Amino acid sequence: VDTGISFAGYQSDRAGRTVVQLQVRKAFTCADGSGTLFVKLQIQADVATGLETFTWVAQGGTDDYANLRGSGSGSTVRDDDGNGNTNTYTGFLLG
Repeated sequence: VDTGISFAGYQSDRAGRTVVQLQVRKAFTCADGSGTLFVKLQIQADVATGLETFTWVAQGGTDDYANLRGSGSGSTVRDDDGNGNTNTYTGFLLG
């Protein structure tokens, strides 16, 4: 679940591409009731293609995830039907 989003800027290059910078906060809640993990993403989104790359930082959580810390990078691509997207995260978590 996205819990916060803020516009952080944009950049255009000589080829006419515009990349938007966003900060997004997410909460990942486990279905087994073990807790929620909070993550902050710094996203760079290409307006023309819809492709995104991002860095992420775990910012703790609740219950079993209260002491989790970690970071990494990732990417987002649109689903084939155009109605959603798939996020891929790489990195590490400790705690």
